[in-house]
Amino acid sequence: MHLTRKAERILPDMSRLLDEIAELLPPEKVEREQLLVRLVAPKALADGWLVPQVAVFQKALPGISVRVKTDVKGKQIERDESIDLAIVTEPITASGLLCERLFDDEILPVCTAQYRDLLGLQDLHNWQSVTLLHDKLWEGDWQIWGDHAAPLGLDWSTGPRYPNHFLACEAAKQALGILMAHHVLVADALEDQSLVALSREPLKTGQSYYLVRRRGHASPAAIQLRAWLLEHLGKAKAFACSE
Repeated sequence: MHLTRKAERILPDMSRLLDEIAELLPPEKVEREQLLVRLVAPKALADGWLVPQVAVFQKALPGISVRVKTDVKGKQIERDESIDLAIVTEPITASGLLCERLFDDEILPVCTAQYRDLLGLQDLHNWQSVTLLHDKLWEGDWQIWGDHAAPLGLDWSTGPRYPNHFLACEAAKQALGILMAHHVLVADALEDQSLVALSREPLKTGQSYYLVRRRGHASPAAIQLRAWLLEHLGKAKAFACSE
């Protein structure tokens, strides 16, 4: 194929115009926008658990940036099209959104094996001397468990408070006491045995978590993050069920 004489005459001007368009719309800027994922989640879930998990995801896929916001209401999720994914505690049924269950919330007491053996905590009568660790964002967990699973007559409100689940877990790993943990969130620690469960069956709290996304969402980064979350939580649930 060869250029016609007319094409040869206009080629310099066409090349200049295309270069100017390229400067106005640099491909690298479009690429960066495609690799940004905006995720919202409840503060109790995001602080100390979801943010570290997202950091693991970003380390595996360094080209993707994830921004996490907390405590965004359902109506905001429906209206704000900049939100790619949302984790919520109530299913959202708006026509433009898809909603899928992530996991049902369950709690159970955990501590180190050394703390358990030192105090003989397999026997509930020895619990009178334990230190109870609390996550401030789930303040009533110990009382819920005590009312339903272990009516020992203890004051379930005693013990230190930690600002999020991650720090509370770290305190438990340091053998500072027993934490009333959320099962899926401590699945990794239970699997590597840095923590052990003190009850055979976790207690269902009656709450569930859902993942919401927009119908026809075209963001490849958001699709990858959704797939990673489902795979990660699927492994955690599988381990929890196998205990």
